[in-house]
Amino acid sequence: MLTILLWVAITALFIFSIFALKYPVFPGFIALFGAYILYGFTVSFEPLSLWFWGIQIVFVSTLFLTDYVAGLVAVKYYGGSNYAMYGSVAGLLVGPFLMPFLGIIAGPFFGAVLAELLFARKPFKLAFKAGFGSIIGLFGSTVLKALIQTVMFAHFLFFVLW
Repeated sequence: MLTILLWVAITALFIFSIFALKYPVFPGFIALFGAYILYGFTVSFEPLSLWFWGIQIVFVSTLFLTDYVAGLVAVKYYGGSNYAMYGSVAGLLVGPFLMPFLGIIAGPFFGAVLAELLFARKPFKLAFKAGFGSIIGLFGSTVLKALIQTVMFAHFLFFVLW
C-alpha cells in the first residue's frame, strides 16, 4: 500500500512539473527533483548514481538553454531586435503578476512590442511581428521543455526500474 502511495506521489510531482511550465516563476524541474529525492529517502538513493545526477544536470542545463534559444530564434525569425528579446523576457516575468491568466501570453507579446517601439524605434507593424515571434518562441520552448522533462522522468524510471 505504501509503495502505491509513493508512486502516486512521484507521478503527481511529475505531472505538476509539466503544469508548472505555464509559470516561469516556478521551474518544473524542481518538482522532478522532488520526486527523485522522495524516492531516495523512502526507497533508496542507490539506483540514483552519479551518472544519473550528471545526466539530469545536463537535462536541466538543456531546459534553460531551450528557453533562451527558442525565444531568441523566434523573435529574430520574425524580425525582432535584441530589445524585443529583452522586452519579451521582462514581459514573461511581469505579465503573470499583472494579468494572472493572460499575462503568461500577453506579457511577452507586449514586452517585445513595447521594446521594439520605444528602444529600437521600429514601426508598429514590425514591432507587432516581433511580439508575435515572442509568442511563437514561448509556445515552442514550452513544448520542447515538456518533452525534455518527460525524457528526464523516463530516465529516472530507467535507473530505478532496470
